Amino acid sequence: MSNILRIRTLTDRFLEGETTLEEERELYAFYRSEEVPDDLLSLRPLFVGLEEIQLETPSVTPKKKMGDWRKWVMIAASVLVLFLLGGSFLWQQQQNECVAYVYGERVTDRDLIMQELERSIGTMTEGQNDIENQLNDMFNIN
Repeated sequence: MSNILRIRTLTDRFLEGETTLEEERELYAFYRSEEVPDDLLSLRPLFVGLEEIQLETPSVTPKKKMGDWRKWVMIAASVLVLFLLGGSFLWQQQQNECVAYVYGERVTDRDLIMQELERSIGTMTEGQNDIENQLNDMFNIN
């Protein structure tokens, strides 16, 4: 009779979530047996089902903690990737920048640079006729 009293106590503790694994195994074995009193028969399917679930569930092994050095290597690799991406972005911007020195001053305005370039080319081609005339005069070519 004390065994039934223990089972009732364990059943109450189980329903409150306070049993150990060993006590739960004892309950599973009891509810599988033919000794279950009539007032506890309604709980038999619960304990038989839970026992089967417990048997089918594979034991879970905890994941190993990542070593500190691996964590630092991953952080360093991430920083390196960000640094390289930022550097390539800046390099690309510098490659597309239009820079000229006009009268000794650095100019990055593309329109102003193009105007000055056209003016310089125009000045060079104007003087070309004078040079040709001077060469013709020097070598008597007519």
